[in-house]
Amino acid sequence: EEQTEAMIRFIDGLPDGRVVLVSITDTAMAATRPLVAEIYTALRSLGAPANMEPIGYRMPFAMIGVKGLPEGEAVMAMDKTKVIVRLEARVTAAAADAGGATAAVSLSDKTVERYDITDHILATQEETADGDGKDGSSSGSGQSNGPAAMEE
Repeated sequence: EEQTEAMIRFIDGLPDGRVVLVSITDTAMAATRPLVAEIYTALRSLGAPANMEPIGYRMPFAMIGVKGLPEGEAVMAMDKTKVIVRLEARVTAAAADAGGATAAVSLSDKTVERYDITDHILATQEETADGDGKDGSSSGSGQSNGPAAMEE
């Protein structure tokens, strides 16, 4: 609860236009205690959709948001356990006006990739059993070209 409150205070205290990256690799809550509604309110202030699916126990989650971005404009991905999610977006800031008002920040060229580790392991095992893939290489589940593609 203490860390949840700290995150909410952190997001609430950000100035409009601040770019924020959020990532959960394993879990952000106990299995029996879901995240509080205020977390989702804070994420919506970064551009998460109004009808955001609750973040589940042991679900990877990633988000590129901007404080003050309209709801639904952030780049987000959430998936089952054992899936690596990768996000990209071009961040553009409009020039501030002569009065020094906060420049508008937007996200474009948004992409989301998912790489299912379990599918990759199963495909590699099948190739090995069939006598293929002796060098250990595999294209995985066809969703991406694996971790090397994710390092571009």
